[in-house]
Amino acid sequence: MVARDGIGRKVPRSVTSCAECLAFGLTYCQGVCLACYNFSARYRANVSACGACRRELPLRDGYCRLCWCQARCDRDAAVTDARSAVVLAPWLARVHHYQLFFAGMENRRAGPRGLPRRYGEKGRPLKPPPAAASRPPSRGTQLALFVPGRDYRPVRFDLRRGGPPGNPWLAWALHLAHLTAGARGWQPCTRRAMQRVLVSVLADHRDGEVITASAVHKAATRHSLAGRSALEILATMGILTDDRPDLFTGWLDVQLDGLAAGLASEARRWALTLHNGGPRTRPRSPDTARACLRAARPALLAWSARYDHLREVTRSDVLAHIAALYGHERCSAVSALRSLFT
Repeated sequence: MVARDGIGRKVPRSVTSCAECLAFGLTYCQGVCLACYNFSARYRANVSACGACRRELPLRDGYCRLCWCQARCDRDAAVTDARSAVVLAPWLARVHHYQLFFAGMENRRAGPRGLPRRYGEKGRPLKPPPAAASRPPSRGTQLALFVPGRDYRPVRFDLRRGGPPGNPWLAWALHLAHLTAGARGWQPCTRRAMQRVLVSVLADHRDGEVITASAVHKAATRHSLAGRSALEILATMGILTDDRPDLFTGWLDVQLDGLAAGLASEARRWALTLHNGGPRTRPRSPDTARACLRAARPALLAWSARYDHLREVTRSDVLAHIAALYGHERCSAVSALRSLFT
């Protein structure tokens, strides 16, 4: 058996006593065991006479490694309380004899290969893609009288060693995930995380059940996956219901606080039309709706002190408000107020 020293040279290994800790076993390099070799590499600048055995060796806090090992043995044999079990320094000065021990006797070898070696290829062999699947045939829907909240706990299925559960809804979802991954170029870790999320929420899914977006988000967070793609797959299957609170509505309530009732109702209807669209308008970006309301809010606050409804605001009021603005702020206010009164 051979080992390599610090500069890469091959050094023969033999079964004998370590030159520093006196342990009997397989030496690592320079006649010492692996533990003493690492100890010397760390404390090579502190070579002096040991405080207990008086040998010239690398020292840690004044004592060699053999004395540290013996102090630990003495402490473990005589300790009586929890505090003494973690304190080692008082035992170093009491070392007067040594209990020899073995070193390097473990046979550390890797276990047998679980898969045959593939020469010329790297990594685990690729799994075959899931079989093509479609929407399972409906057998009728039994409506539930009560729909309790369902907790999707981790399902114990190892997709690396076996197939997924035999659920037609899960097979359809895995097929859609495979097509989406190929179209968007998902990384292997993203593919595996998506498979785990779909198995968690669809392992025992039945016809007629719906899955809430909050449950999907919780399962995706457990597997460190952004739940947007999982929501898209379940929405394509038609079994997703969005129970998450509308963030725009909550933000809108805060922005309209302090306005007169007549102005607040009209401003709310205008902002929701921008955000959600209307019979003759398409929905705008949420950022656009927020920017328009922020630009119009100072004027609405000023008019709320004099008027009770938006119809009471005159053209002179709008011109007076715009006259006090400059630059980009003026342009934004003109555009927002024009959209509001339109």
